[in-house]
Amino acid sequence: MYPTKKKSSYNVIMHQAIFLCLSFLIITNGNPHAQTLASKFDDKALKQIFYTSTNFNVRINAASQIINHFSGEGGEYDDTAQRWIYRVTALNQTKKNDTVNYYLQIWQTEIFYYSGLYQFGINSADKQIAIAHKIKDSFLLGSAYFFKAINLLELNNFYLTKINLDKALAYYPRHKPSIAYKKLAYHNQLINVYAENFFEQKMYDSALYYNNLALQEAYTEQSLRGIPAAHLVQAKIFMGLKEKDSANYHLNKTIEYGLKNAHTDLTLLAYGKRMILYQSQKAIAMQYLDSGLALIKAEIINNSFKVIFYKDAIQVCNSYADIKSVQALQSNLLDINEHDSKIGNELVQSITSQFVNNENKLLKFQVADIEKQKRLRTLQLLITLLLSLSMLMIFLFINRRNKAKFKLLQQKSLIARELHDDVGASISSIGMYAAAATQKLPTNTNALMPLNSISETVIEVGNNLKDIVWLILPENENFERLIDRIRQYAEPLCVEQSITFNLDIHPHAKLNGLSITNKKNIYLIIKEAVNNALKYSKANNITLKSSVNHKKLYISIVDDGIGIHEKLTKGNGIKNMHARAQALKATLSISNKNGTNIELQIPL
Repeated sequence: MYPTKKKSSYNVIMHQAIFLCLSFLIITNGNPHAQTLASKFDDKALKQIFYTSTNFNVRINAASQIINHFSGEGGEYDDTAQRWIYRVTALNQTKKNDTVNYYLQIWQTEIFYYSGLYQFGINSADKQIAIAHKIKDSFLLGSAYFFKAINLLELNNFYLTKINLDKALAYYPRHKPSIAYKKLAYHNQLINVYAENFFEQKMYDSALYYNNLALQEAYTEQSLRGIPAAHLVQAKIFMGLKEKDSANYHLNKTIEYGLKNAHTDLTLLAYGKRMILYQSQKAIAMQYLDSGLALIKAEIINNSFKVIFYKDAIQVCNSYADIKSVQALQSNLLDINEHDSKIGNELVQSITSQFVNNENKLLKFQVADIEKQKRLRTLQLLITLLLSLSMLMIFLFINRRNKAKFKLLQQKSLIARELHDDVGASISSIGMYAAAATQKLPTNTNALMPLNSISETVIEVGNNLKDIVWLILPENENFERLIDRIRQYAEPLCVEQSITFNLDIHPHAKLNGLSITNKKNIYLIIKEAVNNALKYSKANNITLKSSVNHKKLYISIVDDGIGIHEKLTKGNGIKNMHARAQALKATLSISNKNGTNIELQIPL
């Protein structure tokens, strides 16, 4: 983890100045005077400052106010912010200030996020992370991982969301930063999104635990956005738990603080959830619909929040069979989708165009008198052809691999069937002939010994063949089926000896795609351990346990018998178990403590 970086006095002054300029309007979201500042916004004056001032920091400050106004949860949704990001990028090329670049990537990530271009947002957040590593500032690094996490959450990638939130929390400073810049992501926001990640997976208990922490921190920090945001997530959790009164309380708080702190986007979402909560009381639900529509008409609210509200409203109106209201809401939703699609396409085109222009600037110093538009079209065509070819090659590769896999599965099934039908039938015939011969011979003849041996061998080979057939069958390529096979084998033998056979299988130990070799080695190790316990332990209980932890599969066979004799540990059965463990690259340990404990640790 990086501490807040110490700098020379000159660098500290410059660093503080840049941060103060760039963070000015970001912090209006947590400032009691946010509405006053927003009402005084004058883009014409700011543009004039940008184009006429000779001071780098003053120009950056003017541009950052314009960018912030036209982006974010309360911003107007068009490509204005994107165009001004390009202007600041060009201005910063002469200075090459990493702090400016970091903030530009924040705004870029935010634009992608609210445009629904989440994969672009992830790539932009990765650039933030790289810059923060270069600056070696823990706070910036924690914020960068947070921005990456919220984009991943929108893609329902809950696993990677948690990983990036863990990194954000790990880097987040536990002390107040000494450099005079404003916070980018409050600690309560990180915990709040952590809770929302659990909520989206319907893990309500975990979500409630973390959101309670977020709510407490929001009040402690007096986070003007954090308080209504945490109340809103709390309300959604209680709605998931079917606790209407608690959900209603937190929606009241969301609306109260959302309006009080000028975060009308959260208030709008609360109106939508209120409609769902009071769906059975049409008059009340329709009042919240009217309140939401009035809020949309009165305030500038990002389209992404409007879409969520309209979808909640459509759901409620559908339940009333209110066709007229549903049609009106769907019309609004279609207008937003059409507008967002158009702006999204323009945004992607703008980004692509900017990328090509930057490349063109680098080339113009090397190549003279080349037609820019012609080269641009050629480059675009080449990229399109390469992408198309790449996609075709990937498709052919995946298709070919799937066909090969399907053919292999067919071959496995065919081999298993032929072993069972042909070889199994032949072995059974040998056993039947041996049994018939035994019955026809006198009981005292010496010929019975080899015949009895043949019968025993046939039974043993038949059982081994059944195991081989079972191992080959493709449908048995998971750990659950393997455990079930062990249970079918062990339980009848334990019943014969009045021994209780127990299974303790952790729910996470459900592994798919085990290879035949690994499956065979695990099965035979467990089978040998169970056989030894049945033969020598004199136990009352045999327990098979399994769990997954720290990327290892743990399997143990425990009995409460007399323990394993030292001579037995040197036998072929134990040696074979160690050899099979070695083939699995696993660790096998055998100990005597109130019985025998055989433990197998298999790396995943």
